[in-house]
Amino acid sequence: MGLTNNLGKLSNMITSTGTAVGIGTTTPAELVEVSAPAVAGTSQQARLRITQAGSISARANLVSGVISGENPYFAIETRQSASPFSIVERLRIDGNGNVGIGQTSPSYALDVANSSSPSLRVRNGALGGTATLLLETANDFSGTCQTYIKCIGTTSNGTSQLAFGTAGASGDSTATERMRITSGGRVWINTTSSLYSTAAQMEFQWQGASVYGINMKTTTGDGLPLNFINSSGTQVGYVYTTTNSTQYSTTSDYRLKEDLKDFNGLNLIGSLKMYDYQWKSDKSRMHGVLAHELKEIIPYAVSGEKDGDRMQGVDYSLLVPILVKAIQELNAKVSALENKS
Repeated sequence: MGLTNNLGKLSNMITSTGTAVGIGTTTPAELVEVSAPAVAGTSQQARLRITQAGSISARANLVSGVISGENPYFAIETRQSASPFSIVERLRIDGNGNVGIGQTSPSYALDVANSSSPSLRVRNGALGGTATLLLETANDFSGTCQTYIKCIGTTSNGTSQLAFGTAGASGDSTATERMRITSGGRVWINTTSSLYSTAAQMEFQWQGASVYGINMKTTTGDGLPLNFINSSGTQVGYVYTTTNSTQYSTTSDYRLKEDLKDFNGLNLIGSLKMYDYQWKSDKSRMHGVLAHELKEIIPYAVSGEKDGDRMQGVDYSLLVPILVKAIQELNAKVSALENKS
């Protein structure tokens, strides 16, 4: 008798038109339509549960709801995999077309929320493939303006690179790569490969003298745009700017020095060989030293080794203290001569 009564109630809820089935409605507009009774001024839901027979774990709900009678939405609910094993909403599409994942009130076209670490994965299953996230907006020229974030894989050791692209010139709808972060953490800007045989942590190229390579601006007063720290964490130099000038400073604090000695500046200066020389690259002429010769006399003013992989360089500013000392010694000689006369 109980089974007969339940079947009778079920038959009163289901309507078949021959081409459509309605549950809770006598006028189904789709192949299958589930409708909940209308309750004016309240939130309502029509729910369809999908359960795997014999397994309470495999349970999900499809929900068509309305909030306060005017805000419709569609949601998907699934059962938690751990205690308390409740049915929890996982995805919602609201009346504005916004999609929320873990978010019941999405404010954006795609709104992802998670109590631990919300993540979005775009994956290319091919070895050495590329996974790209495209961001597009309309423009006046070709319909869309494209920007991308791209993961570039390798076929050998499982490493990857991260690239960023933007559309540049007017009418350009396809993005061009502007920056890349390598698997080793190096950054390339306006290049897709290292610019020099010896790689650097950051490399960028620009259009000659038509633009600046780097602009730095302090928002108020004096500034320290660059600071240099050695491997021990000690400051060894910095760039300091005022409202009128820029200072390139190497550390010279007394707290870093010991064993102070006098020296003969004139002897050192007199030992230096100076040349009027021509550059091979553009045939321009300058005055200066040969790095390897200077290193024999004042080694700390020269970097690199003669005929090494890296070109030797000279920091001429390190010669200034020696020049000052030589001037002091000359001044003493002049004063002595003047006193004799």
